[in-house]
Amino acid sequence: MSWIIWIIAALILAILEIATVSLFFFTCLAAGSIFAGIASVLGAGIWIQIIIFSVASVLSVLFIRPLLKKYMKNVNTEKSNIDAIIGKEAIATEKISKKTQGFVKVMGEIWSAFSESEEIEKGSIVEIISVKGTRVIVRKK
Repeated sequence: MSWIIWIIAALILAILEIATVSLFFFTCLAAGSIFAGIASVLGAGIWIQIIIFSVASVLSVLFIRPLLKKYMKNVNTEKSNIDAIIGKEAIATEKISKKTQGFVKVMGEIWSAFSESEEIEKGSIVEIISVKGTRVIVRKK
């Protein structure tokens, strides 16, 4: 019957992991709870279950947690909002210079723009190199 307690503990720990940014600490404890629950099903006494929980949790923290953290660092993140247009090609819809504001069309939207250095003619293909407020800084491509 104590296996139900271990499984409930594992579920609560998994929910805590989701609700917090604990970097897999609660996941490791949940793994320990699952192993203790398995030991309970196999008929182990409560002290053996506690020892298995402790050992499995410590081993998970030592060996599984670093692997999970390493995997999570390698996940590619997509740029969104303003960051998504940096590096994109745009079309100059007006003449643009470093001091004269013009406009570019990128991803179907019109943005006010300044040139990084040179004068850019209308219809030229430009690259967006940065965003400053509501304006983009572009260079001729």
